[in-house]
Amino acid sequence: INGTKYGIIGLTTLELATSVRHPDLLGGAEIQNLEETIETVQKEIDRLKENGVERIILLPHAGYEIDKEIARKTSGIDVIVSGHSHDIIESTKSGENYVFSKTKEPVLIVQAGDNGRYYGICDIEFDENGVIQKATNNLYKTENKKSPLINHLVDSTLGKSPVIATVSQTVENPKNRRIETNGWSNVIVDSMTSELGTDIALINAANIRKVPALGNLTERMVTETTPYGNKLVKTTITEAELVEALKFASKSIVHPSGNPGLLLPSNLKYDVDSNGNLMNLRYTKNGVEQKIDIENPSDKTYSIIIDEYLFKNGEYAPLNLKHDFEIFNFDKKVEISMLCQ
Repeated sequence: INGTKYGIIGLTTLELATSVRHPDLLGGAEIQNLEETIETVQKEIDRLKENGVERIILLPHAGYEIDKEIARKTSGIDVIVSGHSHDIIESTKSGENYVFSKTKEPVLIVQAGDNGRYYGICDIEFDENGVIQKATNNLYKTENKKSPLINHLVDSTLGKSPVIATVSQTVENPKNRRIETNGWSNVIVDSMTSELGTDIALINAANIRKVPALGNLTERMVTETTPYGNKLVKTTITEAELVEALKFASKSIVHPSGNPGLLLPSNLKYDVDSNGNLMNLRYTKNGVEQKIDIENPSDKTYSIIIDEYLFKNGEYAPLNLKHDFEIFNFDKKVEISMLCQ
């Protein structure tokens, strides 16, 4: 740009093995640990500099805390456009998002939350050697909805999506959707038990990517709220397995990033304390609550609906159930009408 070479280095998450639906989907790709990643990044920086690149941007999907460690243990990165942890990083704070590399050169780290809720503008001044002299970092809140022009372009490309309901009341997407619930999540998980007639259902909170806005609700809008296209798995779960899974997920509320996230239930209610401990668990049937002893679960079993991600991946290990199962792949129209009854 204007005679100046910029280098961009990309990194995906260190949690890749557990964030895919099944490890086989990695296709043999190797995942490096953080120490190995730092060594690889430094080698790539050195290669770029040998080719006359003096301004280097790291584009990782690893999380804010990991990005700070990479910035401090390498030399040559100027800006890190962070992701994965969904942090809202405002302004420029020394020691926080304005840190110093192994050779004491400044590194600016920026991140703008998640799902397009903010956009950021940075102004950076470099010296003749490509070292940052001044930097500003400003975030601005978006309307978080598509403009009529975008809607027109999408409809003209993909075809107009049928309107299947009208949303008259709604709530904002949770600030940290990994550890909070909302009404739209309840609609989705309750529809799973309703459609397939099971005792309970569970979805991971991070699966719900947005909440529909007021007004007409189309099939496409529903698909956008849960965009992964996972099939649903119907199986059984013992009371002990259920308690273990909820105890495991409850620890998410004390994890800095909220990983892996709460499990949102249908026909279950549970409470978690501020230390991430499961406090109690109740099963609801025909409007009647039945307490489950979380310290001494019975030998009772429940029919359950979860999706392929929970059933097969490593992020929620307690839900890698070994019982017989059926897989359901809903036609979009069937799925949408189910959701909106």
